[in-house]
Amino acid sequence: SPQAAPRVTTFSSPLPPPGSDGQLGHGDDQHLDLPRQVEALADLEIAAVVAGASHSFAITTDGKLYSWGAGQCGRLGHGDEESVKVPKKVDALERDKIEVRSVAGGAFHSLCLDQNGGVHGWGDGDGASLGLGLDHDQLSPMRYGKSLKVRLP
Repeated sequence: SPQAAPRVTTFSSPLPPPGSDGQLGHGDDQHLDLPRQVEALADLEIAAVVAGASHSFAITTDGKLYSWGAGQCGRLGHGDEESVKVPKKVDALERDKIEVRSVAGGAFHSLCLDQNGGVHGWGDGDGASLGLGLDHDQLSPMRYGKSLKVRLP
């Protein structure tokens, strides 16, 4: 029998701030006690979903990255610091023909691994979070030097 397509569902804990900044991806700041499908991802083939401190990611099977939630310090990778309440594609990665294989979200920064083992980082750049020696936030994904490469399985 045909297998049902996987669905992305989210819910929040009762700890504050429940669902604030839209990190659940439903277009609002509502707290949810039970999982609810993220409608903005319903028509996409999702390979992985990852949660950061107050932001979230989904990777499609063809390597597109979507992010949503709190945008402070540019941690969503959209080129600004705006919070996004529904999943939005990280256009800078697609424009550079980057296929994302994995992603991680810290408190105020994010990292991803591309199809060639390259590492990209964005977000809080004025501390040591990114390790890029910046004195400003990195609002869009930036590739680390070519010497930093991860072996892919």
